[in-house]
This record gives sequence, C-alpha cells and structure tokens, in this order.
Amino acid sequence: MINGHGGNIFDKAKELGCEPMDILDMSSNVNPLGPMPGLMAHLHEHLDRIIALPEAGAGGIIQAFSSHHDIDSKKVLAGNGTTQLI
Repeated sequence: MINGHGGNIFDKAKELGCEPMDILDMSSNVNPLGPMPGLMAHLHEHLDRIIALPEAGAGGIIQAFSSHHDIDSKKVLAGNGTTQLI
C-alpha cells in the first residue's frame, strides 16, 4: 500500500540495502539532479526573510509571471502541484 504522494524511497532503500539517494523515484515529480546551482547559497543568505507560508492566493506570483510574460493575469493559474490544479 502506498501512503502519501510518490514512492517511499526510504523503505525501498532498506529493503534493497542501498541509500535512498541511490534510487531514482519516477513515481513523484522530483528533480533527480538536485537544486539548481546557487540556490542553496541564495536560500542560506536569505533565511531571515523566510518567515511565513507562501501567500495563500498566489496573487504576487501570478502578477509577477503575467507581467514578465505580458499575459493577462486573469489567464494565469498558480497551484501547489498538479494534484491541486486538477
């Protein structure tokens, strides 16, 4: 039985006798290459600004995206993954 979203690489690694990082989990939407270059340093430099959950309605990111791509913001939808959008 699967509990949660995606596979359980931790239990599978124990079963196979390997490390979780040795498993490429294709059952969930994760980046097997890890964070993009510079992201971890950027986050570390700005940890003091990460104090709350993201904006509930995503209005800020919708406006920024629509402005950057010159799209009417009423035509942009933001969600927390495809499951939420479906």
